[in-house]
Amino acid sequence: MSRRVLLVLQLLYLAWMLLFGRFLGGDEIAYKAAGREWARSGTFAAPELLGFAAWRNPEHPEALGRGFGPPLYTFGFGLFVKLFGFTPRTNTAWDALIHIALGWATFALARALAASPAAAAVAAAATLPLGTAGRPDELAALLAMFGSALVLRRLDARRAAAAGALFGLSAGTSLVAAAVLMVWPLRAVWQQRSGAVRNAVAFCACAALVFALVMLPLVVVIPYGLRQLTHHAGASVSESYAWAIRNSIRYGLAHYLGAAAALVVAAAHLLRARRREWLALWLPPIAAFAALVVFLPVKYYYVWLVVPSLFAAAACAMAPFGRAWRIAVAAAALVFWCAAASRFALMAAVRATMPEDQRMDVNVEMLHRMIPPNAGVMTYDFWPALAGSMRMYSTEADPPWNAVDYLVLTGNGSGAPGQPQTLRPEQLAYVREHFAPMLDRLNRRPFALGPIHTHSAWGYGPLILRRVK
Repeated sequence: MSRRVLLVLQLLYLAWMLLFGRFLGGDEIAYKAAGREWARSGTFAAPELLGFAAWRNPEHPEALGRGFGPPLYTFGFGLFVKLFGFTPRTNTAWDALIHIALGWATFALARALAASPAAAAVAAAATLPLGTAGRPDELAALLAMFGSALVLRRLDARRAAAAGALFGLSAGTSLVAAAVLMVWPLRAVWQQRSGAVRNAVAFCACAALVFALVMLPLVVVIPYGLRQLTHHAGASVSESYAWAIRNSIRYGLAHYLGAAAALVVAAAHLLRARRREWLALWLPPIAAFAALVVFLPVKYYYVWLVVPSLFAAAACAMAPFGRAWRIAVAAAALVFWCAAASRFALMAAVRATMPEDQRMDVNVEMLHRMIPPNAGVMTYDFWPALAGSMRMYSTEADPPWNAVDYLVLTGNGSGAPGQPQTLRPEQLAYVREHFAPMLDRLNRRPFALGPIHTHSAWGYGPLILRRVK
């Protein structure tokens, strides 16, 4: 596969995403809302997340929601919105372009590991139907992977400084991504016979400086910014391994299957390569993968940070195989990769065949007709279409209930036709007492294409609840 074929596949992916869009990911509003508001008003805060900071940090219940985590992804989204506006299509385009750039980062890393251009292009193309849209993870990973490719090709002071700057930007996007992908620069320094200390100092100094410059506004300008960041960094890691395994299987199985596709190649390569060569290629990404599984089992989605690196290593590992071995190993890996990509294919088919009355644009027009412009609306899936034009609150937020006049829910991911998305228990108790259904257009026709079907009935037909007391 040439780079030209890879580019064509990426353009087809982008066109598909722009034409049919995608469903919002978990925490997507939290990661993007402050950037959207900054693009609109110049204030790095998110009215639709009112109370969200209090949910994460009860010490400051008066704090306006500002999302959480390092700010580069959020701020970058704000710049994108300033340039292209805020619509469901531009919201999708931002993550689709990051995903395409991640493919080129995979290509660059594979080439730095001595893979052929064709094999590197295959590794990059393999990332297309996988990923974590709506989160900072992919942007952080691609920055770290480009930095890794620099020092793996040749390590000198200039390249070490440039790679350090890229890792500083990566840490300013996702601390976990920068930490786990540090395995590649560590390998480069470990293998260097002279000047390793000097280059390591240049790398660390530039990484620390860039990270400090990225974080300075969050710490100095935003009230409670550092406290909220550190609170988030230590949160959600105390759940049991059993809970983590259940959620990994339910929500993150594609990431593990993608990793398994590459690990099949690693196992076969172990039979063909010398031990030192095998360890140099596979120890960094496998160690990073193992660290995530062992130390962050609750954060199952972080596994995706390492999968493109595993693909890059696999592209390099295929070279020593003979033709018969290569076909056998590729076929075995392809089984796992197809299983990993099946979720993307299913959701692509769902969006492409959605009934007309379940499409977003049709229902957004209806919502604007039925809901007064000054009303307070709590929703999630309609955030890309309504934020900025209505007084809107995410279902993740904790605003004063007297500020909420309407709830607009869909059935996406609910698990049953005609079943709305769930609310948190304390929200549900209040809603049952104070709100009544005004309109129910939830999809009651679950997707089916031959033997393929979903449990949920996907679509943007809303259940509108209006305050009655």
